[in-house]
Amino acid sequence: MPHKCAGGALLHRCLLEVRAKVLRPDGAVLSLTAYESADYKYKHNVYSRPPGQGTSNLQMLNFNIEYANSIPELKDKVAALGTIGDDPKKANDLLALVTPDQYNFGSGPWFLTTHCTKEVVDGLASGTDASWEAYMQCVGVTNTDDRKAYWTRAKTAFGLK
Repeated sequence: MPHKCAGGALLHRCLLEVRAKVLRPDGAVLSLTAYESADYKYKHNVYSRPPGQGTSNLQMLNFNIEYANSIPELKDKVAALGTIGDDPKKANDLLALVTPDQYNFGSGPWFLTTHCTKEVVDGLASGTDASWEAYMQCVGVTNTDDRKAYWTRAKTAFGLK
């Protein structure tokens, strides 16, 4: 059964929280997270299910560990898990920390501002397809036709070029 999300209000708040660091990549973050989560229906990978992979950004366990440690309210809980390693239970326990809506929607903006270069972030303000491609390279995914369709819809919705 898919995890349901509260949706727009929390995602919007998370985007506003990183607005100081991000010029205008909202459309790109929304495109990626909507695609990865099947339009926000899922908070974990329902197909291949690598333990610990999830959030609306569908990021891998190592990024979820970093993300959880970046949230002051979660640091002690992450530490209490100890070394996660290859333990699927611990990996999924970690994922459970970052999938509540107040954290789930922050994963996309967090990844962009902590793992992509300033050039990628700044480039997304232009709304060009080249900036989207650079973002997909930063994320480490192939820019498929399905991903491009989400990007095209976001550009229209956000009034990007």
